[in-house]
Amino acid sequence: MIEDTTKLSKDEALLIGERIIEEQDVGRALFYGLGASLACIMLWNFAVLSTGLIMSYYGLIVGVIVGYSIKLGGKGLTFPYQLIAFAYSVIACILGNFASVYFTFDGLVIPYDDRYEVFVEASVY
Repeated sequence: MIEDTTKLSKDEALLIGERIIEEQDVGRALFYGLGASLACIMLWNFAVLSTGLIMSYYGLIVGVIVGYSIKLGGKGLTFPYQLIAFAYSVIACILGNFASVYFTFDGLVIPYDDRYEVFVEASVY
């Protein structure tokens, strides 16, 4: 519910702010952040496997989706919720990148042939 705060006194505005802070829920923020992170990992893999490119824009999109879901789910507006969103976003970007490389070199997009043998041998040792 959005209230018009232009006509409120200072005390009424403080009461609204306290009510918003009381409605925050860390458990729901963690749950929504986990769900959004898993969805972003799948989207990251889909984008990489579809285009064959790993772009930095994927990380920006992941951050927006995870941050917005934590804001909606946990109703978080304070600093701990920003840290939760940051942690989930970084983890989702790292896991999405690793998973896309794993699936790419596993033969789903790039078939294994002699051109990639040097890279694979160098990365194993």
